[in-house]
Amino acid sequence: SLFAVDPAWCRKRLVRRFSWQNAEQARALWEAYLHNPRIDPELLSAIKPNLIRAVGRTELSRGAKKNLCRLIGFVAIQLPGEFGARDSRQVLRRLDSGCLAQVAGALESLLGSAGDRAEGLWRTSIGPWIEETWPRDASKRTPEVADALAQVAVATGPAFPDAVSQISDYLVPAQNRVHTDFVLR
Repeated sequence: SLFAVDPAWCRKRLVRRFSWQNAEQARALWEAYLHNPRIDPELLSAIKPNLIRAVGRTELSRGAKKNLCRLIGFVAIQLPGEFGARDSRQVLRRLDSGCLAQVAGALESLLGSAGDRAEGLWRTSIGPWIEETWPRDASKRTPEVADALAQVAVATGPAFPDAVSQISDYLVPAQNRVHTDFVLR
């Protein structure tokens, strides 16, 4: 990313343009950034307020919004010191079910890439994060979210029984019930 190459230049020239005060300019920059987002603690610190505001913006394309939602999942687990439980709760409450499913998809990806460390990642990071931050209101319990969380449970490896127990309150009949039933058995 440009920020990794020259943080000072990016702070001076780009970071302020992520602000939604100029919605047209911000939308263009967010669309470009979210095409293939990369983030580190320093960049997150610089753009976090505008990242949180981006969640509620309707100007973003479907692809950018999908990547934004996935980015939130990655950031929450990989940079918890920069994007804590309070930030996560604030953002997750504002997401629709499609975006929540994308966040769960990011968690599944993290577990999948962890290989034989997936169980530990679930027990030390992802499981506690879901317990502390995932929205509990009924409007967020949809078949799409349930299916995505079921996939997260599958990716936990030996922690599967504990993961299913933890996410069971979020499970509802899924659209592709045969697939979900097969996965959870």
